[in-house]
Amino acid sequence: MLSFMQDASVVKQQVKPGSAKRVLRFAAPYAGLLAVFLSVVILDAGIGIVNPLIYRHIINDGILKGDAALIIRFAVLAGVLGLLDTALGLAQSYFSATIGARVVLSLRKKLFDHH
Repeated sequence: MLSFMQDASVVKQQVKPGSAKRVLRFAAPYAGLLAVFLSVVILDAGIGIVNPLIYRHIINDGILKGDAALIIRFAVLAGVLGLLDTALGLAQSYFSATIGARVVLSLRKKLFDHH
């Protein structure tokens, strides 16, 4: 990766028209996996947005108003969302690696197919 940053000629290369369409043909068979992956990413992003709102609610409505029950409920919710966030992160890694490996395998098969 460092060599790409040092070699200015890499930045000057132009992608030929139609290259994206050719590459997308190799990803098309994995549209279902890509949809699941995108759903996991969106759900994980949603959890990342919700967590600060939960903490704000704990501080403003729990700690400042002395509502211990609210603090416990939302702290448990934050913990559960943290575990879910971890599981979704693992799922993202799995789907990303699986899809990438399958696309690369498809490219290799096409490259070495001599029929």
